Amino acid sequence: MERKRFAILLIISVIIVLVTGFAIFVTVGLGTGFLNVGGSKAPAGRFTPRTEYSMSGKWSEGVIEYNGSKYIYNSSTKVYLLMGVDKEGPAVQAEDYVHGGQSDAMFLLITDKEKQKISVVPINRNTMTDIQLCDLNGHYYGTFKAQICLQHGYGDGLKGSCQKTVEAVSKLFDGIPINGYVAMNMDAMMILNRMAGGVTVEVLEDVDYDRFDVHLKAGETKTLTDEEAYAYLRKRDTKEFGTADRRLEREKQYALALYERLKEEASGDRNKAIDMYDELKDYIVTNIVFADVAEDLMKYGFDESNMYEIKGELVQGKNLEEFNIDKMSLYDIIISILYKST
Repeated sequence: MERKRFAILLIISVIIVLVTGFAIFVTVGLGTGFLNVGGSKAPAGRFTPRTEYSMSGKWSEGVIEYNGSKYIYNSSTKVYLLMGVDKEGPAVQAEDYVHGGQSDAMFLLITDKEKQKISVVPINRNTMTDIQLCDLNGHYYGTFKAQICLQHGYGDGLKGSCQKTVEAVSKLFDGIPINGYVAMNMDAMMILNRMAGGVTVEVLEDVDYDRFDVHLKAGETKTLTDEEAYAYLRKRDTKEFGTADRRLEREKQYALALYERLKEEASGDRNKAIDMYDELKDYIVTNIVFADVAEDLMKYGFDESNMYEIKGELVQGKNLEEFNIDKMSLYDIIISILYKST
């Protein structure tokens, strides 16, 4: 049981950094027509030939050609979807099948047993893709193109919502197999802030959140209360274009500071780490058998050099912002993480 708890804490540690929006990415140089991964450059291109994909454990059989080189699928990799759900309180069954909560933060975590490393691919919440819609009773309406963060809402708010989101993400990534998921309600951020004993930041911009009577001023250095941390991470003006990007800067700043504080709090104190897990577990939905990944996660390295950015264009849609991914950028990342040279 302790091993399972520590495995979950390791993933939560990644979620602390990722689900709050931390995104210091390696460069994918699409503007120059070259891919920059691990210091090497290759001409940008698309998959040739197209292969058949399945969810049976092997994404692509045989050899594919890409940018003039040949690759095979790296069977030592596993892919997990991490989600931060815009829902208050513990994770519970939704009142119907259209209020399961948006997955406002989404990341793929890829483990590579051969290279013993973790890679992370953030997914823009406004990415336009096919999602499955249903009515209040869960009756299927059909598939429509919309922001990927909405898919989680069309479900039970628990495993049903997560599974639908897994399917949407897998389809977006050309059918890659996703081995498991972890979803955490974002309301848990107040608990994490309390566990850290408060997090000190230099406030990046004015934040006013009347619900908690929070009024933060740009430039002040402040150890955030739990309510202030909640407001700092969540508040944005949805009527103003691109405010999610500014919020992301606040989240990156906060996540780095929080990560260090929690490591300090839990270091050398096994009971403290277990207490953290016990307090957070009601906010988490997952289908991962943590005993299967515990040993690997404890050994693998992770830093910002293993984070990737999917390029694309953010535009103002009729009602909401829309992010259209650059498929070439997506394929560059897929090849670099999930394939290996023959």
